[in-house]
Amino acid sequence: MDNKINEYIEKNKGKYISELSKLISFKTVAMDKNSKNEFDNCTNYIKNLLSDYVDKITLITDFGNPIIIAEKHISNNLPTVLLYAHYDVQPETPLDLWNSDPFILTQKDNLLLGRGVADDKSHLLEIIKTLELIKNNNLNLKYNIKILFEPSEECGSKELNNFLDSNLKEVDLLKCDTLLACDSSLISDDKPSITVGLRGCVDFELTIIGPNKDIHSGMYGGFIGNPIHELCRLIDMVHDENNKITIENFYNGVENNNNLREMLNKLPNNEDDLKHDLEVDDFIIEHGFTSIETSRIRPTFEVNGIFGGYEGEGGKTIIPNKCTAKISCRLVNNQKTDDIYNYFCDFIKKNIRKAFKFNITRNSKGSSAVESNINCDEFKKFINIMKDEYNKEILFDRSGGSIPIMTKLNEKYGCDIIFVGFVNSNSNCHGPNENCEILSIEKGIKILTTYLL
Repeated sequence: MDNKINEYIEKNKGKYISELSKLISFKTVAMDKNSKNEFDNCTNYIKNLLSDYVDKITLITDFGNPIIIAEKHISNNLPTVLLYAHYDVQPETPLDLWNSDPFILTQKDNLLLGRGVADDKSHLLEIIKTLELIKNNNLNLKYNIKILFEPSEECGSKELNNFLDSNLKEVDLLKCDTLLACDSSLISDDKPSITVGLRGCVDFELTIIGPNKDIHSGMYGGFIGNPIHELCRLIDMVHDENNKITIENFYNGVENNNNLREMLNKLPNNEDDLKHDLEVDDFIIEHGFTSIETSRIRPTFEVNGIFGGYEGEGGKTIIPNKCTAKISCRLVNNQKTDDIYNYFCDFIKKNIRKAFKFNITRNSKGSSAVESNINCDEFKKFINIMKDEYNKEILFDRSGGSIPIMTKLNEKYGCDIIFVGFVNSNSNCHGPNENCEILSIEKGIKILTTYLL
């Protein structure tokens, strides 16, 4: 069986890269309100790739860009696996840091570069190519298959959240026993790992408002408050000298799980490599924890962007009317998105000075942390397949990232979740020169195929 699978993958490797190149060419940036045609065109291409290997494809378009649902029914006596991926991507900016056009797939030695190649279009393609391999080699599936490709994972899963909250009969199409969330990574081929939990996330924008218009900094500077100064002051107050978050009640429910810390500290320590790759001399870490722990199982508060005032060339001597910070918080078990948002609002109300006003807006509902059931039979089966493929013990890892819809899918359908990913953790998802190894695509198809047979 392995030989047949390997031969098919080797024979079709060039086709995989060609089809992935086409997927990368669609600028499916969910945050871009002008990207509807890109999403529609990408949806049609995915349908064409998928249609020969499933019984039915359903597009849900009531809530925005298309949610793609497909199904392949084998028998009422078989369990059902839902294969998940997303086809939206992060914005490509800043373009000047890319070594190639982000929407033209570029091969450099054994790497493929392009926006979305690791997160998450290579995994999406692996799902389709797995079903192609199984059908074209007359192999027998041991599961009923359902597929979910979503269009806005990168900005809070708006369409999918609204769909799952609706009364549409198609919601039942996603019922499953096991969910394979193909949107993760492993440490490396030398240190193969599987993700067993994700942090949650909530994001919002804080706008500080000063005078009712931009004003002359010479005439008014020194007594009219500058909203940029106030924003920086408030942001600086969020962390203390030990890099702990000072927002009252922020850590409510956060546990210091020694068993989890022990598991994580079995992972390879690559701090020196990270410093070298990112060209930083040191880390800023919450006191009492390691970098591995703070990036996976501790909550965080990060400023993702700040804008306001004059941003053109040269100088302009003003006190600006307002400025804004884009903020995201990664959450761990027992933290709720609504609570964190409310705690932050209270923090700003308490600390902003009388000279200013403020607005805080949420960009999405956010998501809670979620974990795999590592004791279920399907998880154990998947781990054993990975052991055979990599010929190594599989390390258990946690992801600092989030897949917003996972908690709701788990609660709604009661399914066990297995977080699946074959790209290396240094693939620079969300950043310039995002990449994945060609070998990771081949391994992904092989492991998924073996699991479904």
